[in-house]
Amino acid sequence: MSASLGRLSADAVMNLKSLKGLGNSTDFFKTLDNIPADSLKSLSKSDMTDLLKGLDDAQLAKIGKKLPADDISGLNPELAAKLKPPTTTSKFLDGAKSLGNRLGNNMTTFKQNVGFGPNQVRSGQNAVKGGNVDEIAESVESGTKNINSGTKTEADNLVRGTKEGKEGLMKTGLYVTGGVVFAMMLYDTLNPFEAVQKAVKETGQVVRGLKEVADEAAEAAKDVTKGGFDLVSFVANNSWLSSLSSVLCLILVFAAVAMSFLGGGNK
Repeated sequence: MSASLGRLSADAVMNLKSLKGLGNSTDFFKTLDNIPADSLKSLSKSDMTDLLKGLDDAQLAKIGKKLPADDISGLNPELAAKLKPPTTTSKFLDGAKSLGNRLGNNMTTFKQNVGFGPNQVRSGQNAVKGGNVDEIAESVESGTKNINSGTKTEADNLVRGTKEGKEGLMKTGLYVTGGVVFAMMLYDTLNPFEAVQKAVKETGQVVRGLKEVADEAAEAAKDVTKGGFDLVSFVANNSWLSSLSSVLCLILVFAAVAMSFLGGGNK
């Protein structure tokens, strides 16, 4: 294999710089996306800086996924931080998984258990779309009254911990206690960032970078639906389940297990 293979030619670098200089963002990003990671990382630090400076945070984060950490570390610290932002996928995964466990890994069942029905979904979505902050706050308080404070706090903190998520909550009037879980119930998703993104879209507004954050957290939402229902965690984290109903749930589980053994013995 030739030693030059895998390296980005001087002509290609000049073409990229020309496209950027002319303000042709569509062709610039299309060309950049088609460059293999091995070729892209062959750029000198100065060429890399010239090509990437001035791009917005979401674009830089997308490009940063193609580059190894070692190739980013030598760049300007501010640029490097945007290429590999501190809000990493693992943080989203861990936070969304933990929240998913609190919700029993099934949003439809969770809504049924807390008494959040179709009428509340309709009125809640209308409130968000209308943009009346007082009406939204009242809807959130009413819709989450049967959900314990720990669950609401964990959901709120997870989304508020990101610039994009916080901006989304502020723009939709959902920056109130329980606003994130309320949005998750409105849009029937275990992905809190997707819920906020959908609420933003409902209002006709845009939050730059929020879709990328929601996409990263989507893997966690998939994982929790595959992970099964952790009854002990679910009961421990949801005070709206009474002691009696918890006992009944356990009895039903034990009964199901016993029946499975009996069924297996009769085969």
